Amino acid sequence: MPTHTLTTHEKIELFQSLFHGLRAVHGTYSPETGKHWQVKREVTRQTIYNHLKGSQPYGYYPLVGDKTSVGVADFDGRNAEPAIEFVGKAKHHEQFRRILTENAHSKNHK
Repeated sequence: MPTHTLTTHEKIELFQSLFHGLRAVHGTYSPETGKHWQVKREVTRQTIYNHLKGSQPYGYYPLVGDKTSVGVADFDGRNAEPAIEFVGKAKHHEQFRRILTENAHSKNHK
């Protein structure tokens, strides 16, 4: 089976395509204390990058317009294969396929 290593840009794009919501606020927490708080500033590519590299937990507010969009998955480690395999299998399920299609159309992707 061929292995595709995602670039940092591709990882951020994949994450943002699956986990999106309010863009002006997100949640985070301290792993040491367990304290959590709301960050009232724009969610940027750097925000997502910091989360993916493990330096800052990130929680999104799953509100898009008048709809709630929720998805949860956590893949740790350097091997991208489990995440790629998960998306590959999940996209065959009707509801997941509908979500991916809605996301693509809402972002003018075809």
